[in-house]
Formats: sequence, structure tokens, C-alpha cells
Amino acid sequence: MDYLHYRFSKEITTELRPLYKSNNYRGLAGIVYDFLVIAVAIYLCQLNYLFYPLSVLLIGSRQRALATILHDASHLCLAKNKKLNYFLGTYLSGYLIGQEFNIYKDSHVKGHHTHLGNPDKDPDYQYHLDIGLYKLNSHKHFLYKYILKPLFLLNIISYSYYVFKNRMLQFKKHPRQYFYMSVYWLIILAVIIYFGVFHYFLLFWVVPFFTSFMAIGWFIELAEHYPLVYRNNESLKMTRNRYSHWLEAFFLSIHGEAYHLTHHLQASIPYWNIKKAHLIMMKDENYKTLNSYMGGVFFSSNSNPPLIKDLIKNQKLPISGKVAG
Repeated sequence: MDYLHYRFSKEITTELRPLYKSNNYRGLAGIVYDFLVIAVAIYLCQLNYLFYPLSVLLIGSRQRALATILHDASHLCLAKNKKLNYFLGTYLSGYLIGQEFNIYKDSHVKGHHTHLGNPDKDPDYQYHLDIGLYKLNSHKHFLYKYILKPLFLLNIISYSYYVFKNRMLQFKKHPRQYFYMSVYWLIILAVIIYFGVFHYFLLFWVVPFFTSFMAIGWFIELAEHYPLVYRNNESLKMTRNRYSHWLEAFFLSIHGEAYHLTHHLQASIPYWNIKKAHLIMMKDENYKTLNSYMGGVFFSSNSNPPLIKDLIKNQKLPISGKVAG
């Protein structure tokens, strides 16, 4: 481990312990909910195709929710039963968004979590370094290249490559799993083609995947650690929670994803207990103080400025090689 792991008091640690307990139904319930939202999004377009942009946004957000399901499965806390945990994290989530369980676990758990902020071993931080997020010329440079371009889907190729590289394109490491995923998708495509609904598959899965899913993923992952990992080496100060306006939270904070600092401090707590863990951690003054400065990404639910505004207005961006303040 490359950073200093923050330690809570014995009392808080004891109070958190029961929250590690998983079960075999909440993860599945979350998946059912995600697909119900997708079904509603498709139904809206049956009423009127003017709803299509909204449908794309809704479906992309639930594809991101499936990534969160895979995420919890990779931490082995989505289901109490290990086989069920793997099944939910592959056939009902990861495979459907082109992400392989073992590759994701290698990248996220063994790479990102274990080596958070290490430029040589943290793949998420490496990507942000490679695309120049820590070598900004100006505030306008940040706003144009890393906010406006992703909003208008102009960074899709770069971000998609990063996602596939770190969460799927490692064929030699897990050939058997790739065989299973390939067969799974061949069956899905065969059924789709047999029933003559391939055009619906493109409209309601492929298009959202390469548009809203990627855009949502970009902004969530930007908000999680940027630029905190650049100037800190203590886990408490390297990640942030998000206090988003309810509408922003509907698209960006599914399955407890807003509590990202909470998650990094106690990574084995399942998503349905993460808010409870956050409330317990708020008894720690250092944790509470840091949270008191946090807001949303674009719109906050509290009086704090949202992240994008805060980074620009309060001179927190790493510009011209200077460390962010």
C-alpha cells in the first residue's frame, strides 16, 4: 500500500463492523431496479420518440449502475454466497457492459484501491496523467477539454479505450472467462436477431453505452479523486463524497456511489449499508470536517459550491506544473 490508511477510533470501528454483513437478495434487487428503469426508458419512446434523448440518458445511467453492481461484486460484498456474487457481477452486470469480472478486479481492487495515487500502479490515476489533467495551461483549458468536450461526447474514443483496456482487453490473463463472455453475447445476439429487434438493441443499448454511459462515467471518476491524489498521501484526504442535487444524484449516485470516500475507507461494506457507514463515520471530527466542504458535481444539495465551480473559482487546479491549492 502506497498511502497512509486513515484509522478510526475503536468505538467507530466496532460500530461499523455489523455493516460488513452481506446477503443474497439486495444485490439482485438492485439489478432488477436498474432494468425496470431501462424498461421505462424504452417504453417512453414507444409513446413518443421525442423522449429518445431522455431514454438514452436514463439507460446510460443504469448501465453505469450495472458497473456499480460489478464494482461491489469485485469487492466480494454484493452477495454472501460467493458463486451468486460472481454470477451477479458477470452475467447480470459486467458482461452486459463489456467488462470482465477478473480484469475489473485486477484493475480496481488490486490496482486502484491498493495503490491509490501511485502514478505507476493506479490505472485510474495513470489515465488522468496520460491525458494531461495534471498539466493544465489555464482554467479555460480545463473547462474546455475536460468539461465541455466530455459533455458533448468529444472524448468518447479516449475514455472508451481506457475503460476497455483496464476492464476487458486482457485476453491472455483470463481466456476461459472471455470464452464464457463471448458465448453469452453470441446467445444474446442470436435471440435479438431471431426476434428481429437488432435495431432496438442498437438504439437502446449500444447508443447509450457509447454516449451517456461514457459521459457519466467520466464525470463520476473525475469527481472521485481529482486532484486530491496529486497532493495527498493519506486516504482520508484522497477521495471525496458527493452531495448532489436530487436530480443529479438520480443519474450520478446510484447504489450509494456518492459515498466514495466512505467506500475507500471501508471498501468491503455493501452499497446498501454505505450511507449507514457514512453516518457512523461522521462521528469522527476529521471525517466530518472534510465532508462539510463537499458538494455535488454540477449541482449541490447543500450550500457548498459544486466541484467544477469550486475547482475553478477557488484556484484548486494544477496549472502550469503548480500543485493545486
